[in-house]
Amino acid sequence: ACAPCKDDPKKPPLWQVKGARIIHNQTERMLYFEDATLEFFGMPIAYMPYFSTPDPTVKRKTGFLMPWVSSNSATGVGIETPFYWALAPNYDLTITPRYTTKQGLLMQGDFRHRLINGAYEIRAYGISQQDPGAFAGQAGDRNFRGGIDSSGQFALNDKWVWGWDAVAATDNTFFRDYNLAAYRNPLGAFLLTPTEGTSQLYLTGVGNRSYFDARTIYYLGYSAADIQSQIPIVHPVIDYNNVLNRNLLGGEFSYKANFTSLSRETAAFDAITTNAATNGWCLPSSADPRARTPANCLLRGVAGTYTRLSGEAQWRRSFTDPMGQIFTPFASVRADLIDANVLDQPGVSNYTHTGATQVGRIMPAVGLEYRYPFINVQPWGTTTVEPIAQVIIRPNEQHAGSLPNEDAQSLTFDDTNLFSVNKFSGWDRVEGGGRANVGVQATTQFDHGGSINALFGQSYQLFGLNSYAVQDLANTGLSSGLDTPRSDYVARIAYSPNKTYSFTT
Repeated sequence: ACAPCKDDPKKPPLWQVKGARIIHNQTERMLYFEDATLEFFGMPIAYMPYFSTPDPTVKRKTGFLMPWVSSNSATGVGIETPFYWALAPNYDLTITPRYTTKQGLLMQGDFRHRLINGAYEIRAYGISQQDPGAFAGQAGDRNFRGGIDSSGQFALNDKWVWGWDAVAATDNTFFRDYNLAAYRNPLGAFLLTPTEGTSQLYLTGVGNRSYFDARTIYYLGYSAADIQSQIPIVHPVIDYNNVLNRNLLGGEFSYKANFTSLSRETAAFDAITTNAATNGWCLPSSADPRARTPANCLLRGVAGTYTRLSGEAQWRRSFTDPMGQIFTPFASVRADLIDANVLDQPGVSNYTHTGATQVGRIMPAVGLEYRYPFINVQPWGTTTVEPIAQVIIRPNEQHAGSLPNEDAQSLTFDDTNLFSVNKFSGWDRVEGGGRANVGVQATTQFDHGGSINALFGQSYQLFGLNSYAVQDLANTGLSSGLDTPRSDYVARIAYSPNKTYSFTT
């Protein structure tokens, strides 16, 4: 019997299986149920005239698993019954034939192997379709369709791991059409629809105050609208950051680096006007490439090869005076080396220089952050009100808007990056010019648990070139709220009743 039944025998457990007759064969270590009913919270949800399962002393056993039924208009009704084969204590195989009334037999295999320092898994799928026309107009309009995916991870020691993910298919809609891999969701639970399959080989290391990650990446677009030649191949992307364990000039010193190299066969344009979208001006098949201009399209990715090596060093130190005011001076210097070989495809020259380009840029910055927390203690809790001001001095961004932008296209100005020295999301753009960020933050911590936090602030362009007002290939920064001398206001209010839940707007 289950443990909760001991405390309250009348309270139904989360789930249970009842049967008119239950036989426990201790020699076989099997349980046999007749007229079995599966109940959740005491409510019956499934009936099985006969049901068998290994008893709880068995961890792995060869045999059939629970069947699964599916239905859709293209494949018809499908039923599958997996067969699990416990080949050895550390590896197994699951074979799952699925018969569909409209497309025939879909075979699936899943092999798993655990080793002393890691594990890997390989899954394969294949079907000879009886009615390929059911997928007319899609990539699935073919006789044989299949795919394979794999994942694995192994530890080199207590700080380093390496591994892989791999996805391949005869077409980019195969997994979606047959509810396979990440699309498989037999219980109908909430699941975000995957937009791409990721194949990658990676090496990751984590130290006490350092991190290293290197990976090569190939994306398989799952949408019928995806154009594979527009999706880049990442040769490697390497990240490293470290915070020194000792003080430097009394403060914290850290440094980080990034190396990115990628290539793309076809330039990726994105329509931003109704006419451009309606007339297909930004598609590779457009009959009028002269219409691919910054007024009609964004250039999401250039064709050719793009390589960048970046590094940044940062120092900061905090001082607290007798009045409780906190002064934090900081300084940083960043350098980039960029090698771009942009193919001269139709319309690309309207956005950036085509051909080979090698440039370097450097961005030094110094600044000061000021905080003055006021603390009020009451019998029910503690409230802290903290005015914050930050001033940053640096030169203008070099080559602003004229270089490819692959990793800094997503920019949302909100409470989370109000006091960020560089508000761009990636390395391909860097904020320049003088700027001031000001705001006030209030936090109430209740003695019985929970807290309320509020923040309100604004950012000001003091002098020099406003990087967010410079149009680049993807219009990053324009209409972000930072492209004017006085930014939009940003605010937040958050309530955390305990360590588990947080409500933020």
